[in-house]
Amino acid sequence: MPAPTRRGILSAMAIAPVVIAAPAVSANSDWVRVHRAWVEAHSRVQRFNKIGVADATMDDACEREGDALAALIAAPAPNGAAVGSKITALLSYHEGGVVPERDLALIAQDAARLA
Repeated sequence: MPAPTRRGILSAMAIAPVVIAAPAVSANSDWVRVHRAWVEAHSRVQRFNKIGVADATMDDACEREGDALAALIAAPAPNGAAVGSKITALLSYHEGGVVPERDLALIAQDAARLA
């Protein structure tokens, strides 16, 4: 095996930060995608509430909102602000109703992981 060249070493050093940061960027982009889906689904339901739509249309929108919330809560939060977003989304979805303990437990696990 030939000895490493200066060019080879510098090339490896140049790519190292990308290799190290890539998983974090990927996880953050997953969070952004899931959060965006929740915001869009929740906004649609709010808009439909204001304008009034057929029951089937509202039922579909509410189902999509619930699915988006479940995905948001299941997604690993990349930081504390994301944990706060999860709590806000959960409270907004349930609008003063009973918040499922299972969802709160998942968010608490996320917060503990980041602490």
